[in-house]
Amino acid sequence: MAKNIVYFDFETQKSADEVGGWDKISRMGMSIGVTYSTSRGDYKIYGEKQVDDLIRELQRADLVVGFNHLRFDYEVLHGYTALDMRQLPTLDMLVDLQTQLQHRLSLDAIATATFGVEKIAEGM
Repeated sequence: MAKNIVYFDFETQKSADEVGGWDKISRMGMSIGVTYSTSRGDYKIYGEKQVDDLIRELQRADLVVGFNHLRFDYEVLHGYTALDMRQLPTLDMLVDLQTQLQHRLSLDAIATATFGVEKIAEGM
């Protein structure tokens, strides 16, 4: 049986400034989340009302892949669950790149270097 790799990202309802700083990430709230499951072969979109379904999908994954989700996305999800999401099998591309390159890159810098195009929107 093939592994279920789930690619994951989401956007928040509020900025760090609106919740009182980067130490209060869990208060930002999820506005929309999206996953791509290799076992299903499709995307799934979750609104805030489906956050429990999103968390269950991530729990069932053999590997969750994202960008900065260990520090950010999982912390936002801690506003909805007591589960320590960092215990899930995870590949955080930001952490991996930072380890390899010895410095931090923005997603925009990676997109520009990889695809020759900049991001087209902000995360809010």
